[in-house]
Amino acid sequence: MGPLGNGFDFEGFDNVILTGGGTGVFPINFAYEELVRQGKNVTVCEGFRDARQVILNKEGYILTTDAGDMGIKGTVIAGLDTLDIKDTDKTFICCVGPIPMMKAVAGWADLKGMKCLVSMEQRMACGAGICLCCIVKVKDDGPDGYKNFRCCKEGPVFDSREVIWS
Repeated sequence: MGPLGNGFDFEGFDNVILTGGGTGVFPINFAYEELVRQGKNVTVCEGFRDARQVILNKEGYILTTDAGDMGIKGTVIAGLDTLDIKDTDKTFICCVGPIPMMKAVAGWADLKGMKCLVSMEQRMACGAGICLCCIVKVKDDGPDGYKNFRCCKEGPVFDSREVIWS
């Protein structure tokens, strides 16, 4: 059964920034290979706690470690801050990793006026949208101010500006 839900849509963008941390580096590396095959301009920024956790880091990637024992000292935001982005309308960010990292990347992208898509890594018990175990709160104009979306059906990829980061 799978793949479940939706994925990243790269159409209409010339430049893509891929950010990943933890197990998020696996789909980011797959996306990198596909985007390069499509002839897109791709930048990858990966973040890890320390050098012992670094995996799938390729030459040309921006590498950050919280401990500073490999790459740039700090989070992926420190790596993103090294970029000189000239055309924010044609550039967008895809992010996969821990929720605090994705929230920080979403805030960084918002400050730059860039579109950011995040892949929410929620636990999915049934994968069919029945159990409601994988709920993501998304902004809504209704009385509660949010809607519950199922990560396995309406996600796992969401526009970061719509996610309620709690």
